[in-house]
Amino acid sequence: MILRRFEMYSFEGAPEAAAGFARAASECARYIPEVLHSAIGRISGAPPLNFAWEQAYASPESYCRYMVHPYHAALLDRYLMIDSPECILAGNALGVGLIGYQAEPEEFFLPSGARRVIAMQLREGAEADFAALAAANLGEDGMAVSVFKDNWFGARWFDAETIVDPNPMHSHIWEQGFASLEAAEANNSSWRSEAESLTDMMVEMVYAIEPGFGYATPAG
Repeated sequence: MILRRFEMYSFEGAPEAAAGFARAASECARYIPEVLHSAIGRISGAPPLNFAWEQAYASPESYCRYMVHPYHAALLDRYLMIDSPECILAGNALGVGLIGYQAEPEEFFLPSGARRVIAMQLREGAEADFAALAAANLGEDGMAVSVFKDNWFGARWFDAETIVDPNPMHSHIWEQGFASLEAAEANNSSWRSEAESLTDMMVEMVYAIEPGFGYATPAG
């Protein structure tokens, strides 16, 4: 199994500082061998969220090594920790600062392009119906990736194993992959009404992936 992790942020402050974090996140895999994939994106049309970072790890153990790596403390945390004078985080109540899922390798190794990531609170008893919806939309209207999973990181401590919140704000995640941002933004109607009927709330992030580590270029 592989852990797929998303960080969705609202950044404020000097553009130079945001650019500094973007560089640090983009280059993370060069310095921390536990990072299998790493890419950033600028979230469109979902204020106050404006920055996405997606990564992957082979196991909770490798994820823990990432968390204590000097690169993490020296470069990444300077922009994210609220007690740092260089912190650029703006608060929001959307609960997607750290979300993610556990998946089989063949589900995870995704091409570059664009994403729609939907974090949701699924209605009781709706998991099978939503899984069927996600499966039915794979390959439809440009959706090259459709992965529906429980929010592994939402329920667990920073070791990615110990459950600290059995009822997180977002119970599940639906990740959709597209060849381009235009394709992702165009695909927004055929599944939406059914998805909304199966959830109590959804937070949606759409972004193009900037060149990253470990990603394939989509065909065509």
